[in-house]
Amino acid sequence: MTDNGWLALIGGGYVHGRYAVPLSEQTDAQAAQTDASVPDPAKKREVAILSSSSASVQHRLLTNDAEASAAAEAVAETAAEADDSSNPVKPTSKIMSDSGMTRAHIAALLKGTKLQGLGLEDVILGVEEKYGINAFFIIAVMKLESGNGKSTLSRTKNNLFGLNAITGDAHRKAFTFKTKGDSIRKFGQLINDNYIGRGYTTIEKVARKYCPANGLWAGHVRTIMRGDFKKLV
Repeated sequence: MTDNGWLALIGGGYVHGRYAVPLSEQTDAQAAQTDASVPDPAKKREVAILSSSSASVQHRLLTNDAEASAAAEAVAETAAEADDSSNPVKPTSKIMSDSGMTRAHIAALLKGTKLQGLGLEDVILGVEEKYGINAFFIIAVMKLESGNGKSTLSRTKNNLFGLNAITGDAHRKAFTFKTKGDSIRKFGQLINDNYIGRGYTTIEKVARKYCPANGLWAGHVRTIMRGDFKKLV
């Protein structure tokens, strides 16, 4: 530096000292600026890893939700197909036969009556399976004897079939059941033990013993059975 403050440059020429910045200060300032503008590679990797991990977790959650939803739909469709896979068989006068009905079919036949929504579908199918008594027949007798669930015996004694309702003192002597399902089970047992076991295997034969005072009983039962079958086909 000259006496009057000029600095000699290495490549030749001069610059006044007040315009010069010491090398160490310039280096520190440039480093600070560089640090601020250029992200640390390690930090960049950390951000990238976190971002990738978050995206991966989100993808897995979305994938799992989609798979769970698809699986639920498949199960529902399979159940619906299984429930509808059986077709009702046209009933005849033979009470020992397979109705081919499902829970959904029976529910449709009870819809709109006082027998709807009581869980009787499984009970009826259980009686058909246990004794071989056609479900169309069970339902027809039940509808006829209980007035579609509106009879006094049905409402006060859960007796859907007029069981032991002896003429002259019907209400007092009629059986009382804890549930309407119990009434159906008892009907199945009585038909199996006291009718089928003794050769009463058609609607007409059952009528002569079950309701001898009403010569139209068998015809009423057959009419209900035919009507119910037509509702399902």
